[in-house]
Amino acid sequence: MKILTSCIVVFLITFASHASKKDSVIYETDAVLWTQNLRSGEHTVRNKKEKTKFRKLKYVKRFHSGVQLLDRDNEIFYMNLDFELVDSLVLMPWWCGTVPQYQLTIEETDSSFQVLSDEIFYDKQNIPPAVVSEIGKDAADSICFINMQKEFFYRSTYNEGRLYSTEPDEIIVMKDGRYALLKDLDNWYDLITPERWRAYLVCYENGYKGILGLTQAVYKEVYPFEWNLARVELPNGEFRYVDTDGNVY
Repeated sequence: MKILTSCIVVFLITFASHASKKDSVIYETDAVLWTQNLRSGEHTVRNKKEKTKFRKLKYVKRFHSGVQLLDRDNEIFYMNLDFELVDSLVLMPWWCGTVPQYQLTIEETDSSFQVLSDEIFYDKQNIPPAVVSEIGKDAADSICFINMQKEFFYRSTYNEGRLYSTEPDEIIVMKDGRYALLKDLDNWYDLITPERWRAYLVCYENGYKGILGLTQAVYKEVYPFEWNLARVELPNGEFRYVDTDGNVY
């Protein structure tokens, strides 16, 4: 009997130990408890003061101005930093207006395409443009900037306020009717174009779209990012969300 009782006690302690490790505490204060289930990956947010609980959340991300959440039905909603429901989050910019400004141009030689960069705000055009990239004509029929032109102007704050976007100095390469980025000539697509809100580049392959550098071209449609999540439409018409790390929900 003593042996049996001891076995039961050991079993219960072991079970309780494993059960307690099932949830990991992500964030906790006197007002809120945010945990994640280590098996399912689902999140739970409990407001201790209001005694409200949101369970089986697919995604929770805390920002400087609040929290973005995605529920089991793929509905996005928001909370403030006290984890109280709000209609939306407000972007709080911190940059000033006096920042470097760059003019990019593409020049063609007999054997190559050259990318020139010129800082024009502080420099006052005293220092001539510098060649920052080059590709031979044996490897490219043409190149352009992310606006699909041979010239592009941007400020150093170009990506401020965008949680996912293409770098402003990316170079698109065209060769034999195919498209690639100069920094990634191992991956070619049927087409690369700016997303219509110009936050990122869209890649096309076999009639499908992807967010260049983040997803494969496997979607019927891709949409702009809403904070950390972008809506995508599958070929069967169903919708998912992609986060800025490329995870699909």
